[in-house]
Amino acid sequence: MRQQNDTRLVRFLAGHAVTGGLIALATVALLVIGDVGGLRSLVLRSDAGFLALAVMTSFFIITFASVQMAVAVALQGEDRTGGRGRRDMPSGYQLQPIRVEARRPLTRRHLD
Repeated sequence: MRQQNDTRLVRFLAGHAVTGGLIALATVALLVIGDVGGLRSLVLRSDAGFLALAVMTSFFIITFASVQMAVAVALQGEDRTGGRGRRDMPSGYQLQPIRVEARRPLTRRHLD
């Protein structure tokens, strides 16, 4: 039973990582095709241009895949019923305000 849950989790994360990677590839392609900041010209004119493009693409993939996985995990805990996020509070309980005494912060004069 546990192995099945672990497999589902790995497949869930891997699927979202692939999605993030594809978004990263599309972003890099659009940046190069659009010659944003002279990127395409720089890659074509430089001796190490394609190496730099490969490194940039790798970092984009790592970043976008990580963000996609983090967003997917964060959205798993979201209450889709439109509630106010108090799912962990047993029903029938009400929050009650309490008085807290406010004190003046200590200054240097009080510490001497």
